[in-house]
Amino acid sequence: EPGNPFALQQFAVDPTKSTLYLSIRNQILRREPNGTLTELFRFPANQSAGLFSICRGRRELLFTNFHTHRCYRRDLQTGSMSSFSGIRNAFDVDITQQGDLLVTANPDWPNPGARTGVYILDPQHGKHRELIAMTGPSGPLLITPTGDLLYAVQSDRYPTPRGSVRIVLFTQAQIARALASTTP
Repeated sequence: EPGNPFALQQFAVDPTKSTLYLSIRNQILRREPNGTLTELFRFPANQSAGLFSICRGRRELLFTNFHTHRCYRRDLQTGSMSSFSGIRNAFDVDITQQGDLLVTANPDWPNPGARTGVYILDPQHGKHRELIAMTGPSGPLLITPTGDLLYAVQSDRYPTPRGSVRIVLFTQAQIARALASTTP
C-alpha cells in the first residue's frame, strides 16, 4: 500500500480458495487472481474497517468498524451481510472450534490503567464478557487447528522494540474452563 502506512488494517486468507481479503482504510476488499481489488463493502469516509477473520468451516468473513464498534458478518458464498454490537477498541478476532467468537480488546483505552483482554462476543444479546485478563496493548490472537489459543503480548511502544513480543499459549482445556467460568 503506497499511501498512509496505517491504511492497511488487516487481512485474511480464505484457505479453500486461496483468496486474500483486505481491510484498507474504510473498505473491505477481495484480491482477484489477476491482482485487481474488488470492493465488497465500504464504510463512510471518516470511519475505518478493523479486525478481520475467515470463519473456518462456515465460509464467513468477520470485520468491524473501529468507530461504531459494530461487528459484521459476510457470507462468502451468498454475499449476504449481518451485523451486531461489538466491543470498544477490539483488535483481532478468531473463532473457536465450537463457534465462539473471541476478540482481543482494550475497551477502556486510552484511560490510565486500561488493560487488554480476550473477550467472548455474544452476537445475540450483546453481553460480551472477558475470558482472559492480559497486560499491555491488544495483540493478535489465533485459534490453532487443535483448539489452542495463541496470543502475542506486545510492547506499548511503536514501533515495537525488537525482542519485546512474547507468544502465550492457552490450551484448548484452559479455554474451555475460561468459557465455563464467570470470572476471567
